[in-house]
Amino acid sequence: MLRTRLPWVAALALASALVPTAAALAATPAPAPLRVGLTGKYPPFNYFDADGALTGFDVDFARAVCAELGRPCDFVVLQWDGIVNALLAGKVDAIIGSMAITAERARQVAFSVPYYTSGAQLFAVDPAAVPPNLAGVRVGVTLGTTYGDYAREHFPKADVRFYKGDTEALQDLQAGRLDALLTDRLVGFYLRRRFNVAMEPSGGLLYRERMGIPVDPDDHALLAAIDRAVTRLRASPAEGELYARYFGEGALAAAGTDYTWSHMLGVLALALLDTLRLAAVGLALGVLLAALIAAGLIGLPRPLALLLSLWVDFIRATPFIVQLFILYFGLPAVGVELSAWTAAMLGIALHSSAYVSEILKVAFRGVPVGQTHAARTLGLTRAETLRHVVIPQMLPLVSVPVINTMVAMIKDSAIVSVISVYELTMATQQLISATFQPMSLYLVAAAMYFIVTYPLLLAGRRLERRYQRRGLLRGA
Repeated sequence: MLRTRLPWVAALALASALVPTAAALAATPAPAPLRVGLTGKYPPFNYFDADGALTGFDVDFARAVCAELGRPCDFVVLQWDGIVNALLAGKVDAIIGSMAITAERARQVAFSVPYYTSGAQLFAVDPAAVPPNLAGVRVGVTLGTTYGDYAREHFPKADVRFYKGDTEALQDLQAGRLDALLTDRLVGFYLRRRFNVAMEPSGGLLYRERMGIPVDPDDHALLAAIDRAVTRLRASPAEGELYARYFGEGALAAAGTDYTWSHMLGVLALALLDTLRLAAVGLALGVLLAALIAAGLIGLPRPLALLLSLWVDFIRATPFIVQLFILYFGLPAVGVELSAWTAAMLGIALHSSAYVSEILKVAFRGVPVGQTHAARTLGLTRAETLRHVVIPQMLPLVSVPVINTMVAMIKDSAIVSVISVYELTMATQQLISATFQPMSLYLVAAAMYFIVTYPLLLAGRRLERRYQRRGLLRGA
């Protein structure tokens, strides 16, 4: 009897041993995604295809690295001139965007082993007309790259001009505002073929560059893991296959040519909705904050009111883009981490509140004090006086200026693209990088902004005329 029960006892023991193991496996958290920073405006290395998906050599290589690490990829689109700041601020874990390894950059970040090698090449409209020292030659370079430093050091007589990306420089080259473009050799040949640009290489390679993957200098474990992943990938056929896909024969087919206008208009329309949602939330919060600030400017003791006034003047006297950088890149230094969307929304709220609070303050003080005293004499409470006497007389003074501020902030929301917030301007730039149709796409974007803001301007004018007819505005 005992012998027949032993297998069952063993099975029960084994099951009891496995249950905690299964529970532990079920409780094991999924690996955190690797946040990869890139610009999305550097074809064929990283750009957006016709379906709005990131693609390119860097993107595919990043996915291969993530697969080696056993982590999903989470791509974060950033402007090139702020991408290192985003890394150091903890917004991304690594940059896989064709960043050349230099001594200056290595003092700020830790580079992986190189994942490919390329070189700097000068492309000119008329190479025969380019003197060896580039004296007087108008050369376009991308801001934040090694090309600008090299050009200024080795060609001091050249007229070096900086751009947000190669696409913008290429536009000026075709428009006759540049004579040459200094960029990566692979990129230059790609742009020439892809967009049929009349430019030729001028001379040979200026210097070679090794492209690495920068990470936070204190994240030694991640750097070691990426080094192992890159080494394995370079020893496998994977990198050669990627290279052939984007730079070999028939590589242009991988870039895609199916950007139809119906599709692009749909992309821009969705981006416009994102712009409106961001502006609406930011402005609503800004108006509420402005009311509190105006109340403080009017009602607080003089020392506190002066401090609040100094804050308002600081916001009004500094550029909106600087305020965005402080919120997004600066606050992590003091332990405050904001998402790009939150930083953009707060930036719009703070910036608009400074202007609207001044409008409210001036309008409040424009109401004759005698009317307030008369209302209190008649027995109205302070709240009733504000509601029935003061605010109705403030409305003619604040309506039009507030509407104008709203229009200005909707347009200025385009600036939030610098901290990787996806909105109409960023979507337009991404499409331009992929299709090289700057004039038509910028005109469409301008028309969309106009469709949104023009009704507000008309509403402001109608209100102004109505108040003038009723004699509610001075000078009417």
